[in-house]
Amino acid sequence: MKVERESQRRVAELKREAQRATSEGRKREPSASAVPSTSGRGVRVMRDGQFVQKDSSDANLAANEAEDVRYVSGAAREIVVGDKVKLRSFGSIGIVDSLKGD
Repeated sequence: MKVERESQRRVAELKREAQRATSEGRKREPSASAVPSTSGRGVRVMRDGQFVQKDSSDANLAANEAEDVRYVSGAAREIVVGDKVKLRSFGSIGIVDSLKGD
């Protein structure tokens, strides 16, 4: 009985923490001038068979001028429906079907 009550308390505590975390996630609104961050979502954006990196810039391209550069990153933008993304936790690549909370 005691173990059962203790486990029920722990489950209730975990549920409260999960609700608190999701409600805090909804309260945050992304700034229009901020670069979209994918690190919190656990995904990497893939466009045209290449991963989009937020830190790629002209300085990095100039340093690697000797190499044959085939990929030029576009302007940073939010993830939209239809983008191909790689889920870091699963290692699988998928196409964004819908977005929640944005």
